[in-house]
Amino acid sequence: EIKKLTIPKDGTFSVDIPFKEGENTISTKILDQKGTLSDLSNVINVTYKKSKPLLEISNPEDNASVVSNDAFVVVQGKTEEENSITVNGRFVLLQKDGSFSYKTPLSEGSNTITIIATDQAGNQTTIERHVTYSR
Repeated sequence: EIKKLTIPKDGTFSVDIPFKEGENTISTKILDQKGTLSDLSNVINVTYKKSKPLLEISNPEDNASVVSNDAFVVVQGKTEEENSITVNGRFVLLQKDGSFSYKTPLSEGSNTITIIATDQAGNQTTIERHVTYSR
């Protein structure tokens, strides 16, 4: 139990709830004027995480040059398995161990590849790689 409130006639209320790191569960009960206690309200689960997600990029190196007839580079890396990954805005499938590999297209000249890991709490880690492509 965090707090007991007297609810105003309009039914609105606000409560500051201190979250602990990880999973938190929120629910309410109402005690009416006759002393009858209601069942639990809808239960809300909230994930609170302060730290940013792990994101390691093993390929490509920053400022890499790609000389090839194939205008692609393979982005490889690792994050925690519960995170999501995007490469230049495209969702990438993770392996069970959190590793990923994604073949992304390149344009002639300078390219910026943006890799973003997002955890369940919405925290993000972003890494950019700059790659120069020529045929």
